Amino acid sequence: MDFRTHKASVLLCISVLCCGTGAIGIITGQQAAYLKVRMAEVKTKIDGVKSRVGNVRESVISLVQNRLPTVATFSAGSCPDPPVITGASIFGCSTPYEESEVCIYTCSRGYVQEGGTRSRACRGESWEGSDLVCTEQTLGSCPDPRNITGASITGCSAPYEESEVCIYSCDRGHVQEGGNWTRACRGGSWEGSDLICSEQTMH
Repeated sequence: MDFRTHKASVLLCISVLCCGTGAIGIITGQQAAYLKVRMAEVKTKIDGVKSRVGNVRESVISLVQNRLPTVATFSAGSCPDPPVITGASIFGCSTPYEESEVCIYTCSRGYVQEGGTRSRACRGESWEGSDLVCTEQTLGSCPDPRNITGASITGCSAPYEESEVCIYSCDRGHVQEGGNWTRACRGGSWEGSDLICSEQTMH
């Protein structure tokens, strides 16, 4: 066959990838055009798949980026506000309350601690320890101081408020043999023990 005089039937040699015969094959220009169209269709489908894969990749990246700020916020300042205690003040800490942050509680003036923890540390999103218990002091709650035989009372007067102090002294002719000569009002009662004044025996 004279390839130069049959331009309409140009013969092309293609490899096994196109012919699938395991050897070099010879096809006409018409067959080559058909293959070219089919290959263009395959390329179009491949481009479509690549586009869809690209869209999925962008969606995944966007989803991860949108969630990252939430994770970062959660890791810092993870404890809520420390509990507010009636009759107590808080110091030594401030918002945001991060891991290992420590708040110190103290009972306010006029209150006394009866339980709980004075220091609270932020550990794993919660505050360690138990709530401080501050009880209001009752003022003017002591009864009248006891009258002691052979003794006099000075330094105090009704109403007998918290921390009020009464001073006892043995009368003339009496001597102290026991007890306390000062008594302080604490939590509704008088601290100490009754003064003991015994009459002096004259010989």
